[in-house]
Amino acid sequence: SKIDLGSLPIGPDATKDPCLNVRCPPHKVCVSHDYQTAICTNHKQPTHSVKPRKGSAGHKHRLETGAHGKCRLCLGLQSNPVCGSDGHTYSSRCKLEFQSCLSGKTISVKCDGLCPCLPGQELSKPPHKTEKA
Repeated sequence: SKIDLGSLPIGPDATKDPCLNVRCPPHKVCVSHDYQTAICTNHKQPTHSVKPRKGSAGHKHRLETGAHGKCRLCLGLQSNPVCGSDGHTYSSRCKLEFQSCLSGKTISVKCDGLCPCLPGQELSKPPHKTEKA
């Protein structure tokens, strides 16, 4: 009984590098953690000093660990849910602004409360608080 190695490109010591078996999407690299988990990421190592490499300066979404340098973290546990223009419910306006900053996309408050916004509930015109009907 011969074992068909066609389906297993690597031998029994696959434990050495889980990335040998992993095909990451384009522009991503495989990083192995504790020789068991393979993770596709944008960078070889999650570095803390983020220096854009030549050619990668124009990337819109930089979501490395510690990338929220300029983004204000939300302190406190205020829960005034708002629905963002991206269709997601955020637990507070601050969380929405933080996500907007982190992703580099402009996310505005579509309405107060959970998504989806009900007709007539959407905040139109000026962004100041509207009177509740």
